[in-house]
Amino acid sequence: MKTASSEPAGDPETPTGTDDGVGGYDDDEAPPIPRIIAWEDLTAVEYQDAITELDAWVRQFVDIYRLGATYITPCWFNHRDMVHTLSHLHTGWLLTRHPQAGTGLLGLEWDRWREVTLPWLRSMTNATSGCATGQHKTPSTIPWLAEAKHRDNLAIHITAETSTRSAAELAQATAAAAEIVLRQAEDRAPTAASVLDEVCPPPAEPTQADIDITAERLRAELKAAAQRAASAATAAAGAHLNRDHRHRAARDLDNRRTELATAITEDADPTEWANAVELAEPAQHLVAAAALRRTNLAAGDQEARDIARRSRHPNLNVLFGGVAQDPTT
Repeated sequence: MKTASSEPAGDPETPTGTDDGVGGYDDDEAPPIPRIIAWEDLTAVEYQDAITELDAWVRQFVDIYRLGATYITPCWFNHRDMVHTLSHLHTGWLLTRHPQAGTGLLGLEWDRWREVTLPWLRSMTNATSGCATGQHKTPSTIPWLAEAKHRDNLAIHITAETSTRSAAELAQATAAAAEIVLRQAEDRAPTAASVLDEVCPPPAEPTQADIDITAERLRAELKAAAQRAASAATAAAGAHLNRDHRHRAARDLDNRRTELATAITEDADPTEWANAVELAEPAQHLVAAAALRRTNLAAGDQEARDIARRSRHPNLNVLFGGVAQDPTT
């Protein structure tokens, strides 16, 4: 996932009493330090992963601090300013839980920035006034957290956003493939020399007619290069679409597997999981590949037997000290 900076922010304090790295980790074992997400640079696949992870945290954040829809709207993911602000809070929250975070002061620092970033959190007491009497009352559930409509809207948003990003990635991939071919075609000096040698083999002196024919062939080569560039772009588009399909199929399989494993019983319906498995690796393709391997293996075994037969000594008795036999008998 792309981040705004490749360098960790700050230098967390090192707690005392550890000999094997900060937080009980060796330097090469500690998990990576969370960094700010550069949302505008994410690919379609990276965006879906990032927005889904952020949504899970926002739901937890809303629940912990009892923030109603007047604080964080259910459609926050449609507002880029809210996405960036909540993402910054999320990154800071992850830093407070990193094994290299040092002392608990970092958590207090996050609390301070939370209040600076979201001043309306000061109304949290009013939102949870049931506890003001000194006796805890279980707060009511915030409606949209459990609404299927929110999940449906998020799915619609992800589909639209990933489609837009996938289209941009596809255009970039095809253009890059075509540009490579066109740049190669622009270097015409070596081609001019080789074509001239075909038109007028050395050591003959090229005539003006030879030069004209060679030049015409070079111009024709430009048209052929444009066609090759188009073919390269088509091939790149196919490769990109196949790669995108594999990513989506793998993610859907992960989700279906988790759903089935969570609710697994003898009567559980495995249809959606089985469909996801089939989409990721179609049975027809697997069987065809197995058949091809069997054919290649059989051909290889036969070739090995033929090589062994050809390289075998014509009379094995001689090798073992026996009397040579007449091959005609």
